[in-house]
Order: sequence, then C-alpha cells, then structure tokens
Amino acid sequence: MYKVSIIIPVYNSEKTLKKCLDSILNQSFKDRELVIVNDASEDKSSEIIKNYADKYKNILFFDKTERKGLTRIKNLAIEAARGENILVITPETVLAESFVEKAYEILNSNNHIGIVYLKENNNENKFSEKPSSCFMFRKQDFIDCRRFSNSLEHGDENTDLWLRFKEKEFKFLQVEERREITIKQGKEHVQN
Repeated sequence: MYKVSIIIPVYNSEKTLKKCLDSILNQSFKDRELVIVNDASEDKSSEIIKNYADKYKNILFFDKTERKGLTRIKNLAIEAARGENILVITPETVLAESFVEKAYEILNSNNHIGIVYLKENNNENKFSEKPSSCFMFRKQDFIDCRRFSNSLEHGDENTDLWLRFKEKEFKFLQVEERREITIKQGKEHVQN
C-alpha cells in the first residue's frame, strides 16, 4: 500500500506526457505510485507510458483499445489505486517537486479538509473559480462521495464530485506555494 496514488488519465498527450511524468517521478515525496490509463490514444502516448512503466516498478499502466471517456478511466484508475490518498492530475501539468509532499501533509493533518488543490489560470492569467484538474483527496472519502459520475464529461465530473464533498461539509484548501507549468499547444505557461 502506498500513501499516495497519482492518477493520470491520458488521451493523445504525447507532446506533454514526458514532462508531466518526469515531474511526478522527481517529487520529494517517494511513497507513491502512478496509475495511468490510456484511453485509446491515436498518437505515441501508449509507447511513451510503456517505456516509463518498464523502467519504474511503481507505475500501473492500463492501455485501453476502445475509448471509454475521461470519467470512466478516472474511476477505473482510482479503483485500481493502492494508495490511501489520490492525486488526480492532467498530463499537461508539471508540478513543482514538493507539491505532493505539501498536499499530503495538509490533507492528512486536517480531517475537515477533503480536497487540496491547485487553482488554474484562465486565458487572462487570472485565477478561475472552477474546480482544478489537479487535486488530492482521501480515497475513502471519494468512495463515500460515490465516485465520479459516469454520466458527466469534460470537467463537469470534477465539479459534481466537489459538490458532493461540499455536501459532506468538507473544506477545500489551495496549496499556496507552488509552481505549476501547464503546456498547452506547445507553449509553456509558468505560474508561481
């Protein structure tokens, strides 16, 4: 059993995947596994993941040949995860090397906090109020909140899950000290 399982749902992410995986493998927090589900990518994502999975024993890789959709592959990955805590991350995000450690410490020292997250930038470089696509929670809380709804897609599943966490009176906390680099369409956007 690991303290943290890092979930990465992948679809056609060959341009950003290596930087994302390297940032996770270089985390200061070592008691973690990666659970990666490739949702029938049509690019070289599967090949990239296989190369990493062959090198690192703490990577679980599921290579789907038919599209299942983002919500279903997130649920599949979390069901397979052996960690007590779950970090969901997109393959476009590169984390500062201390993010997992900080998020873990905050989450596990405060029972009233249900989700630790990074806020995301919108196009005008102002923080948006929508749920982040990079967030950590306790696996048991996720099960108690009835998982991601398979009927929702494209970010709505995150909002729905966050609302169910809120119904259980959990608090959400943004990690203040962070450096997140998101890679969109070949350009890096650095946020300190």
